[in-house]
Amino acid sequence: MAKLQSRTTIQADWEKAALLISPNEHDHKTLRRLFEEQGWTLFAERSIGPALSFLHKKVVSMVITERDLPDGDWRDVLDIMYLLSDRPLVIVASRHADDHLWAEALNLGAYDVFAKPFDRTEVLRILNSAWTRCERALLPCAEAAEAPLPRAAAGGREMVSGVP
Repeated sequence: MAKLQSRTTIQADWEKAALLISPNEHDHKTLRRLFEEQGWTLFAERSIGPALSFLHKKVVSMVITERDLPDGDWRDVLDIMYLLSDRPLVIVASRHADDHLWAEALNLGAYDVFAKPFDRTEVLRILNSAWTRCERALLPCAEAAEAPLPRAAAGGREMVSGVP
C-alpha cells in the first residue's frame, strides 16, 4: 500500500480543526460543544469510509475515533493516519477505556484515550495538550507526533519505509 497523496484542498496554516469518527450522534453533539468552546472546528463522520474521503479534502490536526466502528476499529483508523502525508494526532474514545486499551493505543501510536462518558475537564486537558504539542513543533501535527509505526511490533508485519 502506497502513501496517500496530499489533500486536494490546501490550507495555508494549521488550524484548530479535528475530525470525530463515531456513529454516536450524542458524541458528535457533546464533543462539538466542548471543542467549539476552545476555538476548534469539529467535523464528524460516522465511519472510516466517509472519514477517509473527508481527509482527502481537508487537513485536520486531530482525529478522535470511536474504539469500534461499523467498518473497522481504532487500529484501522491509526493505520490509515500513518499513510497520510499530513498525519493528525489520533485519540481513541471508548466506554471501555481501561488500562489495557490505554497502553495498547499509546504503544501503537495514538496520542491519548478519551473515556466515555466524556469528562469535560479531561477532554479539555487532552485537547489543549495535543494542540500545545503541535504548536511547539512548529510543524503539522503529523510531523510532531513521535509515535511508532502502526502495529509494527504487535502485529509482526514487516514495514518498508513506514508502509506495511
